[in-house]
Amino acid sequence: MNKINLLIISLWLCIGTATAQTYYYNTTKTFAMSGYSYKADAQESNGVILFNAASTLTYATQTYKDSSKLGWDYSRKGDTENDAAMRNLASSIVKDAFTTAEKQRINGKRLTVNMVINPETGKVLEVYFNFWKDELLATIYISTYRIIEKTLKNQLQFNITTKGKELNFVYRGLRIEIE
Repeated sequence: MNKINLLIISLWLCIGTATAQTYYYNTTKTFAMSGYSYKADAQESNGVILFNAASTLTYATQTYKDSSKLGWDYSRKGDTENDAAMRNLASSIVKDAFTTAEKQRINGKRLTVNMVINPETGKVLEVYFNFWKDELLATIYISTYRIIEKTLKNQLQFNITTKGKELNFVYRGLRIEIE
């Protein structure tokens, strides 16, 4: 009888350990890594904004270069010429950054990727992420988000139109389903 109880307790502990997840971003904190730092801002709404700690535009307001505000009816359409191609490339970059094990764990979840783009060069200046602090995307290591940021910055090149060049920055937000 003691062996059976011991076996049941051992199996129960193994199952509990196997299903436990570590949510890294459920409080506001800075992660100092080798050569870079990220900040996770845990919101009261249960959301998380995760960004490179060196970023300066994460909370910036998009305006015209003359500092006048965008009107309520401003449409982002027409500020780039190759938007669909860059969105598709960004989606592939994000999906490819996750390991097979991570993809299996977060299958079907949607990651919001926000990009701040230089209106003169069309290059991505900054990247930040939004997700819920108690969902499986919050179990992904900083290193994966760092890979996404670096790859988006290195590979995306938007063609900015005259309309886009009037702005202090061009903004793109994508919700990408991980499959």
